[in-house]
Amino acid sequence: MVADDEASRAIWLGSAGVVQARLRPGVIAVECSTLSHAWVMTLQQTLAAVGVRFSDCPVTGGPDGARACSLRVLAGADPDTLTGLRPILAAFATEIIHFGPAGSGTCYKLIVNLIGAVQATALAEGLVIAEQAGLDPATVGHALEQSTVASPHVQYLLQRMLAADHDDVYFSAALRHKDAAYALRLAAEHKLQLPTSAAATELFRLALAQGLGQKNSSIIHQVLRDLQAK
Repeated sequence: MVADDEASRAIWLGSAGVVQARLRPGVIAVECSTLSHAWVMTLQQTLAAVGVRFSDCPVTGGPDGARACSLRVLAGADPDTLTGLRPILAAFATEIIHFGPAGSGTCYKLIVNLIGAVQATALAEGLVIAEQAGLDPATVGHALEQSTVASPHVQYLLQRMLAADHDDVYFSAALRHKDAAYALRLAAEHKLQLPTSAAATELFRLALAQGLGQKNSSIIHQVLRDLQAK
């Protein structure tokens, strides 16, 4: 699992990459990183040309899930390939969800991570309103945790934002922006306009421009607070 298309390309196709090895015909290549759909499909086609089967298997569950071997695999592969992979994937995952052929697991992962970017920015905006309106942050936090909008992602970000705890990185702003940007690229390939997601992605781009990319993604709250002061 690596950060982006560039790192994945180096590992698979670089001068010391996987395709430089003597690979047995029919061997299965598994890419668990969150990458652009275009690159995943290019990789699949490149590997197929040298007789390698391919599955994109991005995951959800974060570092905690990895440590506990309780990740959820979002698989894109033909059924026979996935059948061969299941014993290996089961070593670190509690569920394997098959979305369809190669590339489809990546499609879903980009969708869910784009939703996460929107949730993060919407939560930050709500907290900024609460602050400016003079509401007690602890009370707001308690109420939000009991509300219908309190997804696990929102609950995790809420505590980080209220505590201004952005240095202990669980998922960085840079990775959040990268995934959202890849998702918007996928949407553009389908001639879709996603104004809410585009606005959320732009706010994370602003965080990167301010040198905050390696902070936890909850840093978007600080970015929005600083915007109000300008």
